[in-house]
Amino acid sequence: TNPQAESAAVLGQTLAAGDVSWTVTDPTEETELHAYTFPPKSVPGSYVSMAFTVENDSEEPVTLTGDTMTLLDASGIEYQPEPDRNSTFVRPELNILFNEHSLLEPGETKEGRVNFEVLPRASGFVVLLGDTDPTTSGGEYVDLGF
Repeated sequence: TNPQAESAAVLGQTLAAGDVSWTVTDPTEETELHAYTFPPKSVPGSYVSMAFTVENDSEEPVTLTGDTMTLLDASGIEYQPEPDRNSTFVRPELNILFNEHSLLEPGETKEGRVNFEVLPRASGFVVLLGDTDPTTSGGEYVDLGF
């Protein structure tokens, strides 16, 4: 099991990380990603996909990036969400880590979705939800349960 999982929060719990609050829901393991664009295409592989809600708790606008979420498996390998595994597979209004929807005004809440490409047969996943301030290394862990 992942050592981070011992202190991790459970799914659906809202966690504050610096300027933002996160709630992660509905994580799934996928063997392929399906594009929402036409013509439909799919890319086989090993993926972890999840929905999330993020709220700007600060008095200033904040910008989300792919660096604000990190997935870790039981062996400690870190995975970052890649733009090419999200941009054609997550509808633009939910792809808020990688597009113009990444800006949150003070008090604003947005829903998002993210895909991580992972090693085959990896398990024991926790997601690290970070602050939007790149100078801080803190964050909160959520145990995905698989």
